[in-house]
Amino acid sequence: MMSDDVQKDGVTLERWCVSRELNISELRTAVRNLQLAVARLEAAAKITARKGRS
Repeated sequence: MMSDDVQKDGVTLERWCVSRELNISELRTAVRNLQLAVARLEAAAKITARKGRS
């Protein structure tokens, strides 16, 4: 069982779950930051394209 493996490493199942949740939270934050960066790049590309046409 997983809890046995976790106990062998000296980490309680509760701590493992908490650390996993933190990692998921960090991943969500990173995804949000990437989405914002992509939106900024797309906006910059549109502005550049408009300037190129005029």
